[in-house]
Amino acid sequence: GHHNYLYLAMIRTTRIIPFIAKNVRNIVTSTVCGTKNNIIKISMSSQPVNSLSLPLIKAVTNAFVEAGQDDTCKGIILNSSTRAFSAGLDLNELSNRTDDELYIFWSSFQNMLFTVYNSDKAVIAEIAGAAPAGGTMLATCCDVRIGTDKAPIGLNEAAFGLIPPYFGVDMLDDIVGKRVSWKASSLGTMFKPQDALTIGLYDIIASNEEIESISIEECEKWIKAPGRLHTKRMLHQERLTKWRAGFEEECLTFVQRVQDPRTQKMISSYLESLSMKKKK
Repeated sequence: GHHNYLYLAMIRTTRIIPFIAKNVRNIVTSTVCGTKNNIIKISMSSQPVNSLSLPLIKAVTNAFVEAGQDDTCKGIILNSSTRAFSAGLDLNELSNRTDDELYIFWSSFQNMLFTVYNSDKAVIAEIAGAAPAGGTMLATCCDVRIGTDKAPIGLNEAAFGLIPPYFGVDMLDDIVGKRVSWKASSLGTMFKPQDALTIGLYDIIASNEEIESISIEECEKWIKAPGRLHTKRMLHQERLTKWRAGFEEECLTFVQRVQDPRTQKMISSYLESLSMKKKK
């Protein structure tokens, strides 16, 4: 039954999205790379900073689904062609929305993360710019994270009075251990790249010039391991089962939390401060 939630969420989402999705063309591009042309590079290019809007979420999900169905593809590199990897959720999607719109947004966001996490391919996150909050979650769903020294990363929601979702903290737990993860998510810590490397949140730090070739090299190393796929499925089973079971409840809780007048006030004042910055 729990699988149906994902399916229902997807159905609800696809029905409604055509009316919302503006300028969806080219916010995500897929190109082939690697010495054997068996890696698909999925590049997010939603200006200015890949804020996770509904159209971008759908486009990333679709790119992963398509790569998943391509048998010649053995690995995926997820990167960005904007100055940030992804600045996290697009808060415009949370401001003055109906319960239904929020439900659809959050089920689509979760569905994107599950799709990345559940991919059978070897998935590398190539992170050459900031990856706060939702950007971190997208990165932690990949098998490997490669950053540059210009790429801070972390679940910084608490610093803005927001709460990171439990599945975001779960993912961080699995990578850096519970204590580091709980402390960082409670304080809303953004890790400097070197610190992220020390705690294992980044696997490799590369220079801006080399990150592309190092990502391909790393992806090819993962593709070569014959037992990789079945090991990945085994290791990911526990999280996927927990997420699926909590999917519906998490969507409803999220709607409630975001619709709280205090949260709405916080979001609108934050959006206001962003628009003031733009005007300067």
